[in-house]
Amino acid sequence: PFYTKTARRSLGAMSFIEFTLNGRHVRVEDPDPRMSLLEYIREVAGLTGTKLVCGEGGCGACTVYLERSCGADDSQGISINACLRPLCSVDGTRITTIEGLGSSKDKFHSIQERIADNNGSQCGYCTPGMVMQMYSLLEKNSAPTEQQVEENFDGNLCRCTGFRPILAAMRTYCDPTAPYVASIPTTDHYLNKQANEAHGVKPECADHGKCTKATSCAHAHAGCGKDIEDLVARPPQPMTSSALSCGPQDAPPRTVTWKNCSTLDELYGLIKERQSTGQNMKVVVGNTTTGIYKNDKPNLIVDIHTIPELRATSQDDKGLSFGAAITLSELIKALDEASSTVKNGAPFKMLVTHLKKVANIQVRNVGSWAGNIMLVNLHDDFPSDVHLCLTTVGATLTIRGHEGVKAGITMGEFAHMDMTDKIILSLLIPIPAENEKMFTFKVATRHQNSHAHINCGIRASVDGATLALTLRPSLVYGGLAKKTVRMAATEDFLQKAGPLSTESLQAALRVLEGEAKSVISSGPGRMEYRLSLVSSYFYKAMLSILPSDRINPSLASAAKVSLDRSLSSGTQQFSSDSSELPVSLPLSKVKARIQASGELRYTGDHEFPSSLVHAAFVLSRVSSGTIKNVDPSKALAAPGVIRFISAKDVRGNNKVDDAASIELFASRKVEFMGHAIGLIVADTARHAQDAAGLVHVTYENHSGVHEGDGDSGPATKKPILSIKDAIAANSFFEENEDIMLTGSPLEQGDIDAGFKEADHVYEGEVAIGGQQHFHMEQHVTVAVPTDVGGLYVMSAIQGIKQLQKSISGATKLPINMINIEVPSLGGAFGGKIGNGMTPGVAAAIAATVLGRPVKLETSLNQTLEMGGDRQPMMVQYKVGVMKDGTLRAGSLKLYTDYGCDYAGNPDSVGTFLKVVDNCYNFHNFRVEAIGCKTNLPPNTYMRGPGWVTAIWCMEYIMDDVAAHLSMDPDALRQHNFYKNGQVTPHKQKLDDFNIPTMWTQVQESSDYVNRLKQVQQYNAANRYTKKGIALVPVKFGITFKGFQFGVLLNVHEDGSVLVSHSGVEMGQGIDTKVAQICAYELGIPLDRIQVHNSMSLTVPNAGVTGGTITTCMNSEAVIDAAQALLKRLEPVKKNLIKENKGKAPTWDEIVEAAIGQGIDMQAKGWINKDDGPHGPWHYHSYTTAVTEVTIDVLTGEVQVDRADILFDAGMSTNPAVDIGQIEGAFVQGCGYYLTEEVQHEADGYLINHGTWEYKPPSTTDIPMVMNVSLLSNARYDRGVLGSKGVGEPPMASAASVFLAVKRAVAAARQDNQGSSSSSSGAPFRMDSPASVENIRLSCIASPNGFSL
Repeated sequence: PFYTKTARRSLGAMSFIEFTLNGRHVRVEDPDPRMSLLEYIREVAGLTGTKLVCGEGGCGACTVYLERSCGADDSQGISINACLRPLCSVDGTRITTIEGLGSSKDKFHSIQERIADNNGSQCGYCTPGMVMQMYSLLEKNSAPTEQQVEENFDGNLCRCTGFRPILAAMRTYCDPTAPYVASIPTTDHYLNKQANEAHGVKPECADHGKCTKATSCAHAHAGCGKDIEDLVARPPQPMTSSALSCGPQDAPPRTVTWKNCSTLDELYGLIKERQSTGQNMKVVVGNTTTGIYKNDKPNLIVDIHTIPELRATSQDDKGLSFGAAITLSELIKALDEASSTVKNGAPFKMLVTHLKKVANIQVRNVGSWAGNIMLVNLHDDFPSDVHLCLTTVGATLTIRGHEGVKAGITMGEFAHMDMTDKIILSLLIPIPAENEKMFTFKVATRHQNSHAHINCGIRASVDGATLALTLRPSLVYGGLAKKTVRMAATEDFLQKAGPLSTESLQAALRVLEGEAKSVISSGPGRMEYRLSLVSSYFYKAMLSILPSDRINPSLASAAKVSLDRSLSSGTQQFSSDSSELPVSLPLSKVKARIQASGELRYTGDHEFPSSLVHAAFVLSRVSSGTIKNVDPSKALAAPGVIRFISAKDVRGNNKVDDAASIELFASRKVEFMGHAIGLIVADTARHAQDAAGLVHVTYENHSGVHEGDGDSGPATKKPILSIKDAIAANSFFEENEDIMLTGSPLEQGDIDAGFKEADHVYEGEVAIGGQQHFHMEQHVTVAVPTDVGGLYVMSAIQGIKQLQKSISGATKLPINMINIEVPSLGGAFGGKIGNGMTPGVAAAIAATVLGRPVKLETSLNQTLEMGGDRQPMMVQYKVGVMKDGTLRAGSLKLYTDYGCDYAGNPDSVGTFLKVVDNCYNFHNFRVEAIGCKTNLPPNTYMRGPGWVTAIWCMEYIMDDVAAHLSMDPDALRQHNFYKNGQVTPHKQKLDDFNIPTMWTQVQESSDYVNRLKQVQQYNAANRYTKKGIALVPVKFGITFKGFQFGVLLNVHEDGSVLVSHSGVEMGQGIDTKVAQICAYELGIPLDRIQVHNSMSLTVPNAGVTGGTITTCMNSEAVIDAAQALLKRLEPVKKNLIKENKGKAPTWDEIVEAAIGQGIDMQAKGWINKDDGPHGPWHYHSYTTAVTEVTIDVLTGEVQVDRADILFDAGMSTNPAVDIGQIEGAFVQGCGYYLTEEVQHEADGYLINHGTWEYKPPSTTDIPMVMNVSLLSNARYDRGVLGSKGVGEPPMASAASVFLAVKRAVAAARQDNQGSSSSSSGAPFRMDSPASVENIRLSCIASPNGFSL
């Protein structure tokens, strides 16, 4: 039911609201206007399946389904971001969260089943949001097209899976007549019937995969066919007597008032009242602006989304009219419908295409077009695609102000209008003239849910015969000047220029260049790039408005608004060993379904005592300086605040690590912007966060206070923010035995002799930036004092022992009084090793100071500002090579940015030194490293630390050498491959080097030779779009030395088994693999085994989870434990066989007898290893990958067309899990090399501190085709049951993405320079990431060469 009492629409502050939440009637008394729907769902209703990640509407983890009444028996449902939706705005609605769809206690919804069964969930933190977004689509359309499914997730991010399995799961709904068959079996069923029976598992329903019956089928197997009505039916919505209520609590008077307006008169009355009261009033429809401008603090919020006049739409001869409360989704739908009813619908289609690139579905569903363009009026820095499109199409506004209603206001006039006490009423979009053409262009860091660098629109009409413009054109740019701007001088020139020709084009470009330089303002991106887009867009626009038969075929692809993208697809190939079931089966993760249903509880989801309080960090606003004074008085006077905690409150060591040189809480010296100064503790998380911003800190001898109030005076020095800055300032870490720089230099052979022998010696330099972890779950720790004076700590951390030790040092508690528990993590990638220590230790300090439970959860902004990233690196290289391509010598000097302290990642540099040779025998080799000290957070481990960067560097060098030699880069590589028996510079004797075999196999499976020819043909036929294709090998060393892990195995009297291992489940599937191997070793069904959260209490002193070895070593440990137990049970089993006259006893019978005899049914396994048999690495993991890309030379846009990956996993213990890791790692690599750029302002402020500026890949950034194969017949005898580690190595193969882009750029440079050099082009420097800016500028496409 809906609750829509008109009485509550009065102008008074809302006294209560009513809505339904998963079918339950909710009445909230005196609702807080500042409370979001997400805060209510999680903190009040206790429904933790809906996740808080960004708080910006940029990730989709908080997606819920909202329905409004549209009449007596009708409703309208949409997906929304609960983090942006004010609680007050849901009055009279129906809200469905992930808990409302299904659960293990009742029945899973089919979407939950399918995403789990298709391996679409790894860490699982994003999964509920994915499910809810699909649910919203199915509510509108029970059989969507594949294109609709692909477009549906533009607002949902996943950092783990690489998206392919998610999209594959959702596409199973596209054909309702086809029976659903999961791509992998669930953990409830094994593939082989004989093996099932051997393990005591019941066989599947005989009709499984064929049945089309509804769920009333008696078999009721998970995954059985279901009626489509069952699949999409909304959950029941009954009224219940147990209404959930949230009444007013002990709280200070509200500083914000929420009012709903149901008529324009009410709104005008409030505006008039505001004139006398001076209130800071904010008018909202969807409130989505808070995701960008978080510091807006109105004291009156007015909701206008139900005012009928502002919800009106109409169409007449003048055009289409839309009220100001029409959402972007509604605008898009109306324009799409109108495009098929008007004579010239193409301009409307163009608007639809462009507007779909604005934000994401969840934001467009509630955000209004009027609210979007108001941001242009209010903020000079807002790059609005909506305003650009409406300006281009010639739309006008009707606005009500003091002087009354005024219509016909142009978008340009509006952008500069004083809108104080005015309200936008409506928008008029004119009907396009019959011969009118309109094109809009946008290039962004990422293909979707990403704001434009520069956008452009043109509207013109061209005589097809004479090629003359028949009307004055409209040429509009956004992001160039402070506001959207029309290029009037260029418009005038074009109107008078006569027929379009190369000559008139060039003349217009000169006019445009001068005009652009006169209006351009400072903004993101290099000025050179922004100006290049001005001319590129104009050129594309001129080509676009020409008749297609008048365009040179080689230029036709340049006329496209954006690169073509087909639906994503892929294949997965692997083999299994039926003798080891359930090991080697591609089973879905054991917790996948409860991840999909939101039932799996992460650290921040658990319930704790009511005395729990919340903490928030106070962070420094300088990159370097000295704290002069800290004044928390304003914060302490804020609502709910309990205490300010600083370095003075630390009883022990004020560091997170004994090796660290920086303080946990800065007492005097600040080393980086984001350095913690203290904590504010308050009754709620929101109160703590708000008050933390009120702590006033003054500095001296500083590098500049970001957004400071002037109390600290001017900057007295410049911060060191890059490797170049460090070199210029001579800011380096000295060689120290505690860090791996002691491995520098690493040498092999006689380097000087090698260079003398070489026919050619080439030198170069290249750099690669950092990468943020961007794990979906932020840092969260709950510390609870125990009754004996110790601490129980639940934390999202990768290193249990390390956190336990650090807390002991800071609190002076003995380690045996500190118990750490770590539930499943919502992603980590190394970011919860060093970065996670600060929140963990800080929460423990606060709990010991206050003597009560403390929860500390960082926001995404804080996570990124406080934590270090993957280390940026710069390499100077020198290579000696013979004429035939034989490498004779290589010398590399590595500069690496440690940040302000090397303790966050002491060994990535050492790893780089050991693996940078990759697959190539240089014969004489030297590599040295220099550690740069900068005023940035301590950079830290990130998936494949050292490895990934080193392999990219060597592959870059090999391409560079090939270009110098005019040699086929593939031939150069193959010619220099190692051979088994040879020794690497790291003194590793190779005995398993299978790259030559994999090199051949991946070429055959990917049709590489033919595709290489096709790429060359394409490049010859297209001037301004180019393709590149690259093939790379990867040799990835795995070591177990220095790590130790254990497993505790408990067998209970009913025969069930509980396993506690010492790794941390963070999406890599360790729980699933350990359970599979345990089941295999004990010979029992998988469903008899449960895996417990990792705890220091059960398995102490274990290593950090990471390095691709944790799953392997814990798997060995469970084998060790199981075999110890089986040895103990062997006499019992023999006696039972004797008693049963030769009949083998069941597992349960053995257990019962053993317990009856008093046998210990607990076993421990422990693994600790030294060097491998042939050197420091225990073995190598190998990958070969082929990637093909297309770039737009004019804009820098890139599309990853296809990736073929062949990976050596040995005999995989779970191919589904391993392939998921490969796909996810590869796509994470795509982000590293293409879209994820870490940038700082001049004072050190991190620009990319949220979803607005930092862009991990989304669904349309993944390869359109991604084929993954596990090397067959590859059982590795020294691996766990023949397997190899998987988590990190595949990411290194994404270097093929960068090289493919660079080769495409090389092809463009050949055209633009007139070069006739080899296929790889003349050598040139191109640093990583290959951002759209980097690609465009590297292509050196001068406007002087533009022609028609």
